[in-house]
Amino acid sequence: MTSLLDTFHDKQVLITGGLGFLGSNLAIRLVALGARVTGKDYIFHLAGQNDHVLSLQDPFPDIDINIKGSAVLLETCRRVNQGARLVYGGTRGEYGRAVMLPVAEDHPIRPRGIYELSSLTAQQLFQIYHENHGVASVTLRLTNIYGERAQMQHSRFGVANWFVRRALDDETIEVFGDGSLLRDFVYVQDAVEAMIRCAATEEAYGEVFNVGNSRASSFRELAETVVRVAGSGRWKLAPFSPERATQEPGDFVSDIRKVKRVAGWEPMTRLEDGVAETVRYYRLHRKHYW
Repeated sequence: MTSLLDTFHDKQVLITGGLGFLGSNLAIRLVALGARVTGKDYIFHLAGQNDHVLSLQDPFPDIDINIKGSAVLLETCRRVNQGARLVYGGTRGEYGRAVMLPVAEDHPIRPRGIYELSSLTAQQLFQIYHENHGVASVTLRLTNIYGERAQMQHSRFGVANWFVRRALDDETIEVFGDGSLLRDFVYVQDAVEAMIRCAATEEAYGEVFNVGNSRASSFRELAETVVRVAGSGRWKLAPFSPERATQEPGDFVSDIRKVKRVAGWEPMTRLEDGVAETVRYYRLHRKHYW
């Protein structure tokens, strides 16, 4: 099997959203693999409007940025760079409420919000261009990513990192409902490895993969872990806000057997270890994030 170093050494790579949470971590990893992260052999499309609350208030940024933006990228590749290999980072929210657990790629699709719908539409655009125009792509449904280099100004982009901020500020973490809701949290470096392995695997192109964790944790377990690892903060149960209640899909656990079989990926980082790395990073760099 070709090594990742062989695959990406001296290759030109473009990351849309390269200054964001996933994009910046991906860029660092690709540079370490010898890639030139400015070019066009591989394109990782991670840019987008992903504020769930904003999408409820105004649907047009999601439509304009997530759908039209993806179409512009794909059409450009079709016209001037048809040999590029593309990876699209979508969301597990495309499934909507789970009717069975764990959720596999053939689960019914019923997104509950404009953001999730725009992500699904973009994902289907990638598949159409792959099948009709030969613009090779692999699309991923990412779930509950946490870790270093995320924005920490507010809670709308990721609950796990927001819990970390509240604990580091020695404040109270609000856990909605009774705390029993399940999520499959994935440490950002594991998610980066999934994107890279899928990009390097020829059999992955044309496919959709879950990038999640078969080991789910409750929100209560997450809060307890964050407070214990940080050594500060506390947590309490709280009612859902109206915005959160509108889009809450219930328990969610990904079935990752397909990506493991095709690309040889599965998450390697335990929740406690990933939280420890996240806490360590923000203790050193918090002035840059809040």
